Amino acid sequence: MHALVQDTPGLDPPPSADDVRRCLLRLQKVSVGAYHSALSNCRRRLSRGSIHELRTAIRRLLVCLKLFGAAQGEPPGVGALLLLQLRALGQVRDTQVQQQLLKKGGFRRAPEMGPLREHLRRRKLRRMKEAARALESDRAVRRLKAWRPRLERAGPRLIPRLRRLVDGKLRAAIASLSSLAGSDVPDSQALHRCRVLSRECCHIIEALQPCWRGDPAGELLSVLRARQQGIGRRHDRELLLRRMARMVRDGELRAAPARRYGRMLVPESARRVDSSFLRDWRGALETLLARRAAPYRRVRRGAAGGATP
Repeated sequence: MHALVQDTPGLDPPPSADDVRRCLLRLQKVSVGAYHSALSNCRRRLSRGSIHELRTAIRRLLVCLKLFGAAQGEPPGVGALLLLQLRALGQVRDTQVQQQLLKKGGFRRAPEMGPLREHLRRRKLRRMKEAARALESDRAVRRLKAWRPRLERAGPRLIPRLRRLVDGKLRAAIASLSSLAGSDVPDSQALHRCRVLSRECCHIIEALQPCWRGDPAGELLSVLRARQQGIGRRHDRELLLRRMARMVRDGELRAAPARRYGRMLVPESARRVDSSFLRDWRGALETLLARRAAPYRRVRRGAAGGATP
């Protein structure tokens, strides 16, 4: 299935380490170019589209840096600079999504929600100014331009290092999902953790797509994408509920209408996580991990029996 997994009869032989190096170098060129383009668009105009484009470009570039970091070390300081930009843009994006949820939920003209609408309006303006300042710095751009990967230093350790990275991310996502399944009504932190880990798994699989073989990889990626997007929509609503609860606690919003609109936004039945939803999601991750572990099992059996793997 995966080029980094094993040689399966009936399929083309897996790529060599040189093929993987070429894949990573191509990934670096595409990821850095997409980041530069999205950053320029966002600097010109901070719109929902430009923010989404830049956040996606930053996430993919961070995955690229992690893959190179596993192989031979990433550029010092670049990941931290990108995370600062991602957090600033995330604050704007979350506020924009909450404003959209109020409009779609029929709360746009409700007088009881006036304080919440005004709070989000002021918050959006404030966060957009902060994001604009975060995007002014060219330090990340300069360091990326000076980045010259030296993958040949990794030698034969390149593929094993990438294997460990992929395994670690899949195991972390499965553990987070198990934690989510253990609660009938999970909290927003558990939802956020599952959302982030699943999204990162998707980006890693996409980055290594040229090294995948066979249709199952595409099918599993589709399942992961759908589940991650579904839990993301759920988490967005939980964030708005938390904001409403804080405003009620601070006396900025009346409790009775806040509870009524909160039940309309996220009905009690929708707060419980569907077991089939979790089962499909975890099944995709475990299938990936099981296929990834196959060569290790084969090597251990060969070593025990005195045969070469």
